[in-house]
Amino acid sequence: MFKGLKHRHPIVYISLVGYIALSGVIIAESCMNGSTSSARSHILTDISAAIVNFFAGPQIPRLVAPTELSKVLDSSYLGSNEAGKSQIALGTTTLLTLETKFPEKDAKDVYDQSFEVVKVSGEAKDYNTIVSSRSTNGHYYIDVRVVANAMSSADYRLDIKAPGDLVYHYDFNIVDLPAPTSYTMKVDGLTEGNVSLKQGQTKQIDVQLTGENRDDAYLRRYFDQTKLARSSSNEAIAYVDQYGVIHGLTKGETNVTYGKETFHVVVNDEIAAKPASNHLEITHVNLENLPSVLDYDYVFAKEENPNHYSSLLYASFENKELEDQSVTWVSSNPLAVKLAPHHYDENGYPVYQDEEGKPCVRACGYRKKEDAAITCISNADPSLKQTFPLSVIEAKAIDMKVNVEADFSFDLGKTKVLNALMTPKNTFVTAIHVESSDPKIVSVRNNDSNSVTLAASNQGTAHIVVTSVSNPSLKKEFDVTVTLKQAINEDNYDSFHGGVRKFFGHFSLFLITAVVGFVFFFTFFEDKQRYQLGLPISAGWGFLLAAISELIQHYVPNRFGDWGDIGIDFFGYFVGTVLSLAVFLLIMLIRKKHKERKQKKIDEKTS
Repeated sequence: MFKGLKHRHPIVYISLVGYIALSGVIIAESCMNGSTSSARSHILTDISAAIVNFFAGPQIPRLVAPTELSKVLDSSYLGSNEAGKSQIALGTTTLLTLETKFPEKDAKDVYDQSFEVVKVSGEAKDYNTIVSSRSTNGHYYIDVRVVANAMSSADYRLDIKAPGDLVYHYDFNIVDLPAPTSYTMKVDGLTEGNVSLKQGQTKQIDVQLTGENRDDAYLRRYFDQTKLARSSSNEAIAYVDQYGVIHGLTKGETNVTYGKETFHVVVNDEIAAKPASNHLEITHVNLENLPSVLDYDYVFAKEENPNHYSSLLYASFENKELEDQSVTWVSSNPLAVKLAPHHYDENGYPVYQDEEGKPCVRACGYRKKEDAAITCISNADPSLKQTFPLSVIEAKAIDMKVNVEADFSFDLGKTKVLNALMTPKNTFVTAIHVESSDPKIVSVRNNDSNSVTLAASNQGTAHIVVTSVSNPSLKKEFDVTVTLKQAINEDNYDSFHGGVRKFFGHFSLFLITAVVGFVFFFTFFEDKQRYQLGLPISAGWGFLLAAISELIQHYVPNRFGDWGDIGIDFFGYFVGTVLSLAVFLLIMLIRKKHKERKQKKIDEKTS
C-alpha cells in the first residue's frame, strides 16, 4: 500500500520534522506565561508599527466641524416670557447648556470643539458669563453660566458661536426677584388660630419657603418676600407691613392677609410699654473680619472660612423699658450684601435672634463688590432706626492650580482645555488669560473664564503662559509641542497590538504550519490517498492543535483560552491548506500542460 522507507523522497522527512517543530512551537507558546508572551508580542508590535509608520507617513488630521448646536438645559427659574426670552432674576445664576453634535469621522480625524461666546446686545457690564466645555459618554457640551448683576437694558442677547457658522442666540431679560409662590407661615409658633397683641405691640410672620424652588437652606436667594400682597380688613386696629410684621394699634379684631395666608388678629386692652425717648444701636462681631470677603456666592467663602464668612449684626435699645424690642433689618444694596436670619429652626423657619434672644441678623456678601448700608428698624416705633455701613471687598486669588503641570505634546489638529482653580474659592474674578509664544503653532481661545482652549495649528513648539486675571503675579508656564500623528499611535496602539497578536501568533503561525503539513501529507500519501486521507488527517490535526493550545492557556498564569482564538487558529490553518492545495493543483496543471506540449511535439516528429 505504501512505499518502503528507503524509497521515500527526502522532502517527506524534512516536512515531517518541520511539521513537528512548528506544532511544538505552538504548544510551547501556549505554555508561556502571559506577561512573557505579551512582552514578546509588544516587540513584534513595535517593529510592525515602525514599518507601517515608515510607509504610511505622518497622518495630518482633518478638523471635523459640528453639524448642530442645540439647547439641552436652561435653568432660569422664571422660565420664558411670551416672546420666548428667558427671564433671569436679578442676582441669580442661570446655567445654559448646549450640545454640540458632530458627524461621523475617520480614525485620524479630530472634532473641532472650539467656540466663542459674544455679548451682542444689552449692557455687557450687567452680567458675567462663566464658560466651560465638557464631554460625557461621547457627547460634547458647552456650559454657559449667566450671572445677572444689574438690569439697565430692556433686552439682552448672548451668541454662542461654533465652527461651521453655527450660532445659538440666547435671548433673555433680567428682571426683579419675584414674590415667593410656595411657602408656609406661622406667628408665635402657630400656623393657625388667633394672634393676640397689645396696643403698640408687633409680631413677625415667619415665612418658610417650600417646594422645588426653596433652594439654599441658609440664604433665600431667588425670591423677594416684601412683594407678597398684604391687607387688613381694618387698618385702624392692626395692619401688616411689607416685611411681614403685624402692628397692633387699637383695641379690636381684624383679619390681616400676607400673601395667601390670613390671620385673625385680636388687639386687647393692654398697652405695650414705650418710653418717651430711646436710642437704637447696632453692634457687630469680629470687626477685624469685617467686611466679609465674598464672591458672587457666599457659599464658597463659607466652605473655606466658616468662622467669618458673614458678619453678625446685633440690635439693642438704650432704654430696656421698651417692651417690644423686635426689629426689621434692611439692606440698601442686596446685590452687594444680602441679609439672612441668624439661623433656621428645626422646621426651616427663619430665626432673627441669637441663642440668648438678642435681635441678630447675618449679613452676607453676594454679587457685587460694592458698599451697602444695613438699616435696623424698630418694629414698635418705625421712626426709630439706625444704619451700619458694610463693604464687600474683592477676594483676590492667592494661589492658582492648572490641570497642566508640565510640558506636554499633542497631535496636530487636536485641542487641549486648560482649567484653572483659584484659592480662595470665592475669588471674585476666576478668569485666566493665556498667551502663546507662537500662535501659528498653538493658538489660544481666551473667553474671559477659567477654562481656555489651546488648539494645535502647526508642527513645532510654543511656550504657554497662564496668568490669573485677579492676581497677575500668579503664573503657570510650560512648553507645548505639536507633533504629527503617526498611523499607529497611542490612540490605536492597543488595538493594533491585539491585531498583531492575532495575525502572527494565531493566524500566520497556523497558516505556515498548514503549508508544511500539506507538503508532508501530500508527499507521504500518493494519488487518491492524498485527498482521502491526507487532507482529513491534516485538517483534524489542525483543529486538535488549535484546541489543545487554547486549553493549555486556560491553566497558564495571566492567560486564558478563547473559542474565538480557536476559530482564528483553525481559519489560518484552513487558509494555509487551501492555498497549498491551489498551488499544488496549479503545479500539476502546468506539468500536465507541459507534458501534453512535449507529447504533441513528439507526435509531430513521428508523423
